[in-house]
Amino acid sequence: MFFRLFAITSLLFTSAIATALDFKSGEKQVQLIELYTSEGCSSCPPADNFLTKFLDDPTLWHSRIPIAIHVDYWDYIGWKDRFASKENSARQRLHAKQGNVSQVYTPGFIVSGEEWRSWFLGDRTIPSSLAKPGELLLSIDDKSFNASFSPIKNVGSKLELHLALLGFGLVNDIDAGENHGRKLAHNFVKLSETVVTSRNRLWQGQLPKIPDNLQDYKQLAVVAWVSSRSNIKPIQATGGWLEN
Repeated sequence: MFFRLFAITSLLFTSAIATALDFKSGEKQVQLIELYTSEGCSSCPPADNFLTKFLDDPTLWHSRIPIAIHVDYWDYIGWKDRFASKENSARQRLHAKQGNVSQVYTPGFIVSGEEWRSWFLGDRTIPSSLAKPGELLLSIDDKSFNASFSPIKNVGSKLELHLALLGFGLVNDIDAGENHGRKLAHNFVKLSETVVTSRNRLWQGQLPKIPDNLQDYKQLAVVAWVSSRSNIKPIQATGGWLEN
């Protein structure tokens, strides 16, 4: 399991990454599994637990990358989710506006930009992707990154790169709202994100900063995905564990 495999002490991202890290997707599509969730939603913990199972899945980072995106529209019922943000909620609403999903709800799964509702029918098998969009490369050195995308077919020139830091081993005691009295454990939580646009499929910048109230993670990972500026549906993704 995860806690036997990874860091016992908390990794503080204020220190630099010791060595340069390189990640690549390959030409076949790496599926970005977006879970829209909230600590204020009583139906969400089983979906969060489903994401955690990917820690033991051999497809992790190679063909599938889960990301838990906490929305803030449940905060009004009495419990403020510290992982949630209005930006996260806006992304889910944009998926709906662009026709990628039928409506906004939690828990809500979006796999490679497509709504996945089989979860509610008890189906836990995510369909594989046969797409080959091209290779996404990501290199991280200290607190900066460089990325490039080599598409196999024309995807347009106006592309943007999303880069997010994911936190693992996060635990909260919930004392209000629908999950009152529960201790909730979280993995693959999006802690921070930066978006960079480009016309030549090359991106560079600084890693996003993690808010002070989210520094209690036990392990950290990075995920990058590329999408068109006209639709936020992910085209290709890559990522993996970060080292101290």
